[in-house]
Amino acid sequence: MVTARRAYRSPIREKQAQSTRNAILDAAAQSFVDAGYAGTTMKDIAERVGVSVQSVHLFGPKASLLLAAVDRAISNGDGTSSAGVDEGFHAAVAARTKPEKLRRMRAFIRGRMPQAAPVLRAFRDAASSDPAIAQAWRQHERRRYADVTTFVESCGDLLQPGRTIQRAADIAWAAIISPQVADMLIDGRGWTIDEYVDWAVETFDLLLLR
Repeated sequence: MVTARRAYRSPIREKQAQSTRNAILDAAAQSFVDAGYAGTTMKDIAERVGVSVQSVHLFGPKASLLLAAVDRAISNGDGTSSAGVDEGFHAAVAARTKPEKLRRMRAFIRGRMPQAAPVLRAFRDAASSDPAIAQAWRQHERRRYADVTTFVESCGDLLQPGRTIQRAADIAWAAIISPQVADMLIDGRGWTIDEYVDWAVETFDLLLLR
């Protein structure tokens, strides 16, 4: 009788591998932000980490590194959130009064932007030249729209009379809680993150709520 060998798992090796992966994704994200997707090579990423190019390739091709870096940026590294949904988002959805809902909304956007916005900008730019990344970007935007819709639905009776959930979600997704709008105001016009977030929350209130 042949006894099957039990697979050996080393917690130390697994921890080291995860640490290396995190370092590579950090380096990849920063390279994509600094030089753009097209301008970043696997060698650039390897040099930032201090590992061989072969070590970087073990964690996937360049497109996979970009998508993994995006997932980390919008999920705080746990890989379980959809388009950045986390405790802050759930707290905003669960809030019942208007002041509390707007306060939670502001806290969620302000807490996420510094980490996610630069990587999402690189992601969006890369989508213009890579069909696979373009498809991933469209999927990301569908998830973002779904999350915006969830928040708008949670506003319930706070919405202005005549504002349907779909129309309010369209406006919030495209014109208020939007990476493109944030880029135009912050990078194009020199607004600070706090100024953009304050404007986004105020505009959401004025345009959509009672």
